[in-house]
Amino acid sequence: MRIAVSILCMLLVAAGCAESPGLRGLGDENAKGISGDFPGKSPRETLDAAARLFKLVSDTGVGFYTWPNGMICQRKYKTLGALSAGGSFDFHVTVEEKEDGARATLRITRTESSSAGTVMPSDPGNHLPGPSLRNPVSDVTAPGAYKLFFDRMKSLLYGDPWVACREAEHDPRYGGEGLDPLCRAADDRSP
Repeated sequence: MRIAVSILCMLLVAAGCAESPGLRGLGDENAKGISGDFPGKSPRETLDAAARLFKLVSDTGVGFYTWPNGMICQRKYKTLGALSAGGSFDFHVTVEEKEDGARATLRITRTESSSAGTVMPSDPGNHLPGPSLRNPVSDVTAPGAYKLFFDRMKSLLYGDPWVACREAEHDPRYGGEGLDPLCRAADDRSP
């Protein structure tokens, strides 16, 4: 099921990339992703930088599905508490070649999972164990996470200053909230 959802998301992202000129705003266009241009960089350099960025966010709970012009990075997280809860952020990155470099398009989705404990069935012999309750996939629309991603890409590709989560949380350019995709339970290492 997760593979089918990922494939569907990839197709939606790929369909939107053809219409994504420059850095786009959020809102209804978010379903297509937010784009950023990287002059003088190849699509391969851009994808490699994105993979490195995600590995700096966290060493654990991160998985990649890649293809020649894109990737999905899934970053799982757990919330501590009496109930077992957590979820994942999926970063859908596609890259295309432009006249003067590369254009990357990012779409972030979130899936939350929770398990409110085990309820014993009346007939345990016929009970099939099921997955935790899962909420549907939702788009992350907070602009701070997208801005932080593209600023970090500029750091990796051009040597611009790296912005750590603790700095971004207090910087009005990132909105102070909505940084969970890159900052929740993150190692937050710099290059």
